[in-house]
Amino acid sequence: MSLSASMNIGLGALNVNQAAINVVSNNIANMNTEGYSKQRVELENLKGYSAIANSAGKSNYIGNGVSIAKISTYRDIYMDRNFRSENTQYKLNETLYEYASNIETIMNEYEDGGIKSALEKFYDAAQSLASDPSNSVYRTNFATQAQNVGNVFNKLYSSLSEKRAEIVGDINDPGSLDSSMVGVSIDEVNEKLQSLADLNYKIIIAEAKGNGSASLRDERSRLLDEISSQIPVTVTENSNGTVNLYMNDMRLVKGAKLECTLEATVGDEATPAIINVLDEQGNIKFNNVNDKIDSGQIGAYLEMGSSEPNTLSYSNVISQLNQLASGFANDLNSIQKYSNGDRK
Repeated sequence: MSLSASMNIGLGALNVNQAAINVVSNNIANMNTEGYSKQRVELENLKGYSAIANSAGKSNYIGNGVSIAKISTYRDIYMDRNFRSENTQYKLNETLYEYASNIETIMNEYEDGGIKSALEKFYDAAQSLASDPSNSVYRTNFATQAQNVGNVFNKLYSSLSEKRAEIVGDINDPGSLDSSMVGVSIDEVNEKLQSLADLNYKIIIAEAKGNGSASLRDERSRLLDEISSQIPVTVTENSNGTVNLYMNDMRLVKGAKLECTLEATVGDEATPAIINVLDEQGNIKFNNVNDKIDSGQIGAYLEMGSSEPNTLSYSNVISQLNQLASGFANDLNSIQKYSNGDRK
């Protein structure tokens, strides 16, 4: 090997190690960057050549230095899978808690203007009236408190109904579904699914040209995390570096191809918003997949807007409120009959 060749190998090694140092520096600089995956330099031996045969008649192989094979990222697919599974469940619980707190605020149970306070004042007025039915002051107060209870019921019903419509739309106003939380979120998911397919395509092209795809993969990972916050997802990786995305057992994205999208349609009083899965032509492939969206923000929206038994939802609270109002009306009629002297 000539002196020039040796110097070239040494210079190449310096350049390779300088590049490795740059990668380490970049890792340090981005240690707090959301979604960034630590990178590493993978080296390979440059193809050498055979030297002149030695005294034993055998050729000596002489290396030609080192080069960068590729820059890869540290990602654990099992940790990613576990994170997305936990993330979708966390977003479900977080959103449910947010709306449960809102229901508590609306019901205002422990404040002076709540239904409990209104009923207590009404029954106090009723007892006073029962003790002296001819007392005009008691009669006026009884009528006032009865009206107040009715006003509280109406206020609660309106507030709960408006919030439910904000989440899943109002079946009597079909256009409201598009601007509801469910409608807007479904549109967002569809946009992200298309972006995922586009990123898969970009990764194929970048790696086919021998260019690094680390930043594209990081962007894709962030996108997958975002999608998992809205719907339950399962992600599988293909041999060409692309990924497939499933919602439960339904494949939505296959590599660089967007196979299916989601659609929100108006349902009935029990289920105001129904989610369908559409194929590439826009035809329904899977009808009413609400039960498949059992986690994520959209799962929480569907649960809070439905009338599924044994769950805390706006619909169920409204139903219980209606039952309470009906019971109050019956009691009011009984009290009025008693105060009028009809005790039959």
